[in-house]
Amino acid sequence: MKCVASILGITEVVTSPTFILEKVYIIPRGSILGERFTKLIHIDAYRLEGGKEMRALDWDALLLDEHNLIFIEWPEQVKEAMPKDIINLSFEYAGEGVRQITGDLI
Repeated sequence: MKCVASILGITEVVTSPTFILEKVYIIPRGSILGERFTKLIHIDAYRLEGGKEMRALDWDALLLDEHNLIFIEWPEQVKEAMPKDIINLSFEYAGEGVRQITGDLI
């Protein structure tokens, strides 16, 4: 996630939202994707037990805002809440400071 935030021009320290579930970062205008998206939403669903628990994050409103770029760790925990038109990305450790990213449109 740190790499994604850096590419988007986000300069604040990026940490995992494990215990707070969600972190929101402002995407600067003029940065890559900064004209299309205004917020990077980072959700860690590891501790959630189903899609209904996404309501605590006001999930429907997050999805309706077309300016949100949403990344979810552990999406399989809340798969019934996922929209049909998502891109599934996998980040795999490939060495110190290196991740291999693969993806598919679901």
